[in-house]
Amino acid sequence: MKIKIILLLTLLFQPQAMAKVHVWSEDIKETSIGLEKDYIKSDKRLNLIYNEAKSVMSKDNFSKLRNVQKSWVNYKEDACNYRRFFGEDVYEYELDYSAKLSINLCKLIITESRIVELEYLLSKNLEVAYYIFWASGRNIVNPNSSDFWNDYSRLSCDFSSSYVDENRDDCIRRHLYYYYELNL
Repeated sequence: MKIKIILLLTLLFQPQAMAKVHVWSEDIKETSIGLEKDYIKSDKRLNLIYNEAKSVMSKDNFSKLRNVQKSWVNYKEDACNYRRFFGEDVYEYELDYSAKLSINLCKLIITESRIVELEYLLSKNLEVAYYIFWASGRNIVNPNSSDFWNDYSRLSCDFSSSYVDENRDDCIRRHLYYYYELNL
């Protein structure tokens, strides 16, 4: 129990984590708008990291990464598409703030997960939370079954296996860990 608390405190008080935490409010509108702003910041950070990857990778590796990134964008757009949750007859302007909150949270989680992945590719170091999960030997059942998820995960793990010499099964397990929160 002590280890879990120490780990949680360590993760919460890292400078990067503190910048990402949005203060939840009793006001759904305020929280939704805050999450949208957090998502926009995360998306900008993702673009910076992506451009850093471009500057350090060979043209061939970056070309492969670009294909992975395109697949990831398709996955994110599919996973967070409001019509999946609210139906084809609903227009975005009709959504209330609680619905927008769910969509903004989805985009934020997926983007933050991709940031962690790109940082792993650039540093070749796993984050502490995943390493502890990996060492436990536990598994997660795949909550995502869309074609977009399958395409993205396949392309990403193909790239990781060649770029950082990662075992394909380890890559899939890492993806399931990062994206498990998205079983909405």
